[in-house]
Amino acid sequence: MHRDAFNILRKGEKRWVMHDADKAKSPKGFDLLVESYKKFPPGKHAKDWFRKELPKVAKKVELFECIQKDKDIVFVPENYCHTVVNISDEVLGIVVETLRK
Repeated sequence: MHRDAFNILRKGEKRWVMHDADKAKSPKGFDLLVESYKKFPPGKHAKDWFRKELPKVAKKVELFECIQKDKDIVFVPENYCHTVVNISDEVLGIVVETLRK
């Protein structure tokens, strides 16, 4: 989770899944985020999360999912939990985070 972010993909394909995890607005989503970090801390592979956790999470909260292709921009709102996996072998992109006032 982080501030609003624009994810710009120059080359390749990625699969995105995200849900609202704002502690005040979506406590159920926040709890799922905390559970996921316990099971899949940084360093674990996203493919494992997609295979093992996605079916469970999909039953508990509203998910937003997309396939990002060359030159697509994916916007991730502030406080949204997201998981991304590369579909293609090579990807090249950039992320721009915004500051809210």
